Formats: sequence, C-alpha cells, structure tokens
Amino acid sequence: PKPLKSFMTSALSTMLKDDCEGRVDIYVKHMWMPMWTKAISKDRRDRDTIVLDENLADDVIEDMRHFFSQKAADWYHNAGIPYRRGYL
Repeated sequence: PKPLKSFMTSALSTMLKDDCEGRVDIYVKHMWMPMWTKAISKDRRDRDTIVLDENLADDVIEDMRHFFSQKAADWYHNAGIPYRRGYL
C-alpha cells in the first residue's frame, strides 16, 4: 500500500507542523475512486476555546503524537490490529 503510506506521511507531516497558516483543511474520500478531495478549509481554533478537563488536551495531543509514530504503526501492523484511532 505505497499510495496509502505516502498519503499518511503527507497528512502526518502537515498535521504535526506548528505553522499551518492558521487553517485546517478537511478532506473526504471519494465514494468510488481511490482519492481524497479537499472538502473545506476552516480557521484553526485556539486550544483555550475548547472546554476540557484539566490537562486533557495535553493528554490527547500526546496520545496522537504517540499513535502517529512509526513505532505505533509497526506495532499495530505486527499485531494485525486495524491502525485507527477515534475520540469521543
């Protein structure tokens, strides 16, 4: 799955960049074709506008950084577990 790896590498490098020009781009997968299309671009929200328990935002960001590491991706692959993460 080289195209998927290339997409994920690009997405991760974009997501983890501190300077994203204050915008967040949201992409959706095309229904029938193996491609992603930019659906919308929104202003990036400041973390202070998100109401969470104390230190929870830091914990979520740290969890995301760990999840998107190569070590975690390899672990999921070797364990045969789908490599995905969701937050409620």
